[in-house]
Amino acid sequence: MIIHAGYYEGDLYLWGEVSEDDNDINKQTKGGIRPHPLGASIGGLSRSLKGTSLKIRPRVSSSLVKIWLPTINNNPIPSSDAGLAPPEANLTVVPWSVQAIRLPLETTVDVICAVMGKKTLDSGAVVGADLVYWTDVLRFAGLHVARQQFLPDLTVDKNAYTAVWTPVFVDDSLERLSGLVERMPAVARALAPTEAGPPRRSAQEILSQAVNMMVDYIVRSAASGSHTPMTGRRKIFSSAHELWLYALKATGRVAGTQYGISDLVTDVHQWRWPIDIRTRHPIQLCFRLEEPDEEAGYTDEWRVRYLVQYRDDPSLTISAEEVWRDGTNLFPGQDDISIRELLLILLGQAARVSSSIAASLARREMGGYNIDMKGAYEFLTKDAVALRKAGHTVMLPTWWTNKSIKPRLAARAGTKNFNISTGMLSLNTIVSFDWEAALGGQKMTLDELERIARIKEPLVRVRGKWTAVDVPDIESAIKFMKKGPKKVRFRDVIRTALGVTDIPSGMVFDGVETDDHMAEVLKRLDGKAGFRELEQPEGFVGTLRPYQLRGYSW
Repeated sequence: MIIHAGYYEGDLYLWGEVSEDDNDINKQTKGGIRPHPLGASIGGLSRSLKGTSLKIRPRVSSSLVKIWLPTINNNPIPSSDAGLAPPEANLTVVPWSVQAIRLPLETTVDVICAVMGKKTLDSGAVVGADLVYWTDVLRFAGLHVARQQFLPDLTVDKNAYTAVWTPVFVDDSLERLSGLVERMPAVARALAPTEAGPPRRSAQEILSQAVNMMVDYIVRSAASGSHTPMTGRRKIFSSAHELWLYALKATGRVAGTQYGISDLVTDVHQWRWPIDIRTRHPIQLCFRLEEPDEEAGYTDEWRVRYLVQYRDDPSLTISAEEVWRDGTNLFPGQDDISIRELLLILLGQAARVSSSIAASLARREMGGYNIDMKGAYEFLTKDAVALRKAGHTVMLPTWWTNKSIKPRLAARAGTKNFNISTGMLSLNTIVSFDWEAALGGQKMTLDELERIARIKEPLVRVRGKWTAVDVPDIESAIKFMKKGPKKVRFRDVIRTALGVTDIPSGMVFDGVETDDHMAEVLKRLDGKAGFRELEQPEGFVGTLRPYQLRGYSW
């Protein structure tokens, strides 16, 4: 059996798909709609879920629902999980009836957690691709909670007020959301239990509702410890705000017209407005760190530049200073808020997490600000991280994003200056040995490392390129290279090549470079070189097994 999961109006429905010779096929119809010929019965579905420790009550939550599936020759095509290739003929989408178990939200989360990371259940049932998809959705919702990217809200639906927690989609979460929309299996939104025609809601609408409900459930559970409905003795609140805060921990609608709830809705929406306008507007703010322009004579003047990007095409950037001067012409048609007002809101939000940005705004610098090397390092290590956590886009130099601050050490060994009279290389052969360091992908001499250590700056130019360094690690590398022996036995080279070395923990070992005399031996040691398999030696009493013969040959 394959366990499928479809989402409809806030609930997840589980249904099963079996083989033609299975005895657990559902034969019930719904409103004249034919039963799915491979649809599992409730009994079969329930048995497949046994042993999963899931608290599901099929008799209470089961129902016959309508699902729209691609059909050919009056038969729905099997799902891809069945291992059958889809037919190439033209398909039509036709309604079928299946027996399903409707899961309330709290049970939905339990079920998804129970199947997360599994391909099959203990009963042998296969976890369908659509059910796997909902595990990714739950992870996405949980990520927002872990990042604290959510806000309280107060919604209105037909004069009914509800206190909810809603996710805030910013920066990379928008990309993740878009990716989940594109990956949603069609069968995951094929249910239409109460609709006459096919499902009308888009994948975007369904996913947004599902993520919103999951985030609200997770936050509410953590806030209250459990879902406690607002029932029993009526509580007395001193204000609408107190009622709202209470409702954010309990389930149920916000009730009590005497508190002026409608005014609170306005207050909450005004409070959320700076974030809401930012998430729905087609532009976003970007902060780019630029290196000193040495050609212009600025050797220690870095710049953090403020840019405006289009969300749909981040490659299109415009200076925030230019937007401030001529934003109306650059972004026509944005009537809900002036572009200058939006720019001030975005910069103001960034200023809350970066004192340097706050200082630049106080100086009325709308295009960015200049800093020295220490300021650049502080931006790289602190401000950039804080801005990204706050949902802003940050563009950093590639040498930082692909950084390898730790020095890399490689050993060089050779027999060039040593007389090997027998023409044989033994473990006791004396060979030359030296350590070489690399920084930022470039080999460094000992003199260059010492010069960098004397500068004692976290950012240095190495042969025309900026590199991030950790000065204590550089000093450790210098000390290690100076104390290393210049002559060693070949057995020591082998030990080093196999990683048995005492290099300091702040460095990365890049292996051993050798000449032709030793390279072949080292290649055989690490399995990179092949060898000819020999015959069993004459006079040996017994028979070598294949692995023993390979070991002997090696």
